[in-house]
Amino acid sequence: MEQSSEESIRDLIRKRLASGQLRSTDGMIVNARIDNGACSACELEIEHGESATLGYLYRDSVYHGFHARCVVLWEEERRPGSSCHADHANQ
Repeated sequence: MEQSSEESIRDLIRKRLASGQLRSTDGMIVNARIDNGACSACELEIEHGESATLGYLYRDSVYHGFHARCVVLWEEERRPGSSCHADHANQ
């Protein structure tokens, strides 16, 4: 995986949360897909061995899969009180 700084990934996650491209709620927790594709947080390809063990599937069939390190950042950024939620409160 191409290395990105933690802050740039957090910024992308905030933008994707704000636009609705990335959900802030849990879906049904499922095993990560074998053909992971792109990370739902950073949009980079998930190489074998880089994925989180679980993904999130939503009622409308949207699936969010992540790199192991990106899912931790998504978990932090989607919480109430995070910088993303603070930005929404100011709009």
